[in-house]
Amino acid sequence: MYLKLTMRCALRSIKQYSIFMFTITMVMTLLYAFQSLMFSEQIIRLFGEHVDMLYAFLMVSILLVIVMTWLIGYISGFIIKNRSREFGIYLLSGIERKVIARMLVVEMFFMGFLSFIIGCFLGSFLSEVLRMLILQFFSKDFQFVFHFSIETIGATFLYFLFMWILTLWKERRTIMKVNIKELLYEENKNDPVVKHRFIKWMVLLIACICFFFGIIATKKGILDMLYGEGSPVLLIGVILLIISNYGFYYGMIALSDAFVNRQKKIKYSFGILPLYGHIKGRINGNRMVLATLSMLLIFTIMLSSFALKLYDSSNVQMDIICPYELQINATEPFKSDEIKTMLEKKGYQIQDDIFCLYSCADAKTNVDMIFTQDQAIYGTSFMKESDYQKLLKLKHKTAASIPSHGYILLVNEFDKKRAEEKGIQLSIKDEKMVPFQIRNDSIGQLYDDVVFVVKDEVLKDSQMLTCSYVADSDKSFPIGMEKEITKSMNLPLYASVNVRSDTQQASISSSVTIIFALFYLSFVFICIAATIMATQQMMDATRQKYEYELMHQLGMDKAEIYAILRKQIGIYFFVPMILPAVYIFPLLYIVNLLFLRIPGNYSIYTVAFGCMLLYMVIYLRYYMMAYIGCKRSLDLK
Repeated sequence: MYLKLTMRCALRSIKQYSIFMFTITMVMTLLYAFQSLMFSEQIIRLFGEHVDMLYAFLMVSILLVIVMTWLIGYISGFIIKNRSREFGIYLLSGIERKVIARMLVVEMFFMGFLSFIIGCFLGSFLSEVLRMLILQFFSKDFQFVFHFSIETIGATFLYFLFMWILTLWKERRTIMKVNIKELLYEENKNDPVVKHRFIKWMVLLIACICFFFGIIATKKGILDMLYGEGSPVLLIGVILLIISNYGFYYGMIALSDAFVNRQKKIKYSFGILPLYGHIKGRINGNRMVLATLSMLLIFTIMLSSFALKLYDSSNVQMDIICPYELQINATEPFKSDEIKTMLEKKGYQIQDDIFCLYSCADAKTNVDMIFTQDQAIYGTSFMKESDYQKLLKLKHKTAASIPSHGYILLVNEFDKKRAEEKGIQLSIKDEKMVPFQIRNDSIGQLYDDVVFVVKDEVLKDSQMLTCSYVADSDKSFPIGMEKEITKSMNLPLYASVNVRSDTQQASISSSVTIIFALFYLSFVFICIAATIMATQQMMDATRQKYEYELMHQLGMDKAEIYAILRKQIGIYFFVPMILPAVYIFPLLYIVNLLFLRIPGNYSIYTVAFGCMLLYMVIYLRYYMMAYIGCKRSLDLK
């Protein structure tokens, strides 16, 4: 008897809480797909020595399991409240508490296990899509192979058990402790009354002040962190922004009341007063939830924008940090003939050169003054014109000969513009040097280095800083060549070997890990936020069913009532987006500071706009599901 009742309730819950089922299924799909990547031998071989980066997926998965455990517990609490009268009637009918608790546990486990099965099936397809994207990152061929992995299913099932065992234990404990009166009259509880309007206005003012100073502190903290200066300012800025977020939603009722009370025509227009009453009650009763959802939306947009911008910039950075197939840097001269001979024996046609960077004790420059606004510590070095011309020839480029007492300045693209605007001054032995050209040629120097190219005789008595061997080949070196050269060649003690293919693999591995992990988090965050809002609206529609039926009996037709319902759900979905719309532009500006020197091909604002369009589609999907569910719940005759 109880089994049939439990299964009937489970099937009804699947229909009634389809949004919750949809989110759980999507999360299980993502968990399966990313666990599949961790167990894929092909992906492990691609990452090579950097396979440890794949464990970032494991850490993100664990974080998401913890977050999803909270979400499942949160939604199950809503379900218990929504069905409180049903459970109270069960108790009055003589059914024991432990039987009711067991029924609820079986019902919820059935819903979760169904999501797990569907998620594993969909995850097998998604894992192939992710594998295809990763192979494209590494420029490898892809072949679709549909298969189930026992290891992946086992790992995903462990996550599933962790989430549901904790949730079901909490549900059972709730049913066992609650009394019949609370169950029967839970639906009749009213929303809290708004009081202390003056305090709310003060909190709102404090929130605005915290936002202003939080943005300033966060910007300064990012710059300090970027240039290696330890500072607690960033943490202070983040805390102020979080306080401003929660403070805004605490004082929001006072702001909305002031607006509505001034707009009399809007306030007393048909259908607006009950709509505002519903929205006001929901906002006042769920301030902390709305503020938390707002934070999730901000994190979602910021994380995904940072991930895409990082990928865009990493492609540009590779040509800057690895301009040659091979570069060996040492602090003393070394024999390069052996390296060239070894490479030619392997069938490579090599074009190579050696250049040196020098210090110049007699030089005076205003480089530090030009770039002090970013507080950067620049490395300033000098190069002979003959070395520079040979490097340009290696890259099939040319440069005019430097005139007497002239110099060429080599800087990155960002600093090139600033140097042109402000002017770089250089004097050697108290003799002023004349700027000839400012170029952004990459010769393998560090990105923040400033290199002065001068006549050879100027550096005749200067001290050498580094000696570098560079080589290009008719074809790319295989991955692992860096380790082979390091082991087989007799290089100076502190020499560094950079092979483009190895550096590229390390860069792609780290970029893929960060990008996929951040998008993994972002997608789940947006689903969590939308699920909570949609579930709350469906619960409210059930509670407010009598009010809507009363309005229908008083003369409002179905179209008008459903229009109020659409507006109510739409406004409630919009409320958590208010602060993200305000915060996103100053926060994007701050994040963009990290990419000033390697801007990439796209602006971070363009990237963020693309991410917001993607998430808006997901958001609207949940809005439509919430509206359809609420409309079905009202069931007006």
